[in-house]
Amino acid sequence: MSDKKINVQADFLFCLLLIALLVVCFVAMIDYRPVTRRAPLVVMIPLAFMVLGETIRITKKLRALRRENSTRTLLPRLDPQKLAKASQILIWLIVLLVMIYFGGHLGGISLFLLIFLKFVSKEPWKISLGVSVGVTLGLYVLFEKILMIPLYRGTIYDAVSAWVWS
Repeated sequence: MSDKKINVQADFLFCLLLIALLVVCFVAMIDYRPVTRRAPLVVMIPLAFMVLGETIRITKKLRALRRENSTRTLLPRLDPQKLAKASQILIWLIVLLVMIYFGGHLGGISLFLLIFLKFVSKEPWKISLGVSVGVTLGLYVLFEKILMIPLYRGTIYDAVSAWVWS
């Protein structure tokens, strides 16, 4: 199988993964308040059209390559090293989602960046703390102050505030 076909097949699988992720995010966003729903929709609608167009383009390429080589499979052979790297990325994304669930957008993203930059990327403390604090402040100012979109506070914040204010 040629390298060109393997790359096109990997692109196809990536587009399918993005479509699945868009569907999951859209379903999760349905419960948001209308004001909060605007920001994700502004990103998701153009992204959905771009991914759909790219998927159609790649499918046409795959069909042409399949006719050329007369092979029946659309899936690439999986390289164990690439699969391990993709699994690591997926695990880190799941860790980020768990951190956001418990610590909220600001706390979860800040802590995730600090841990990832310091312990995985082996950056110095100054850079890790600086990027973490800078991104957190940037998100806070952008969403809470400029766009007036309240960010998710997290289950820890909800539990503590319910305990303190009751």
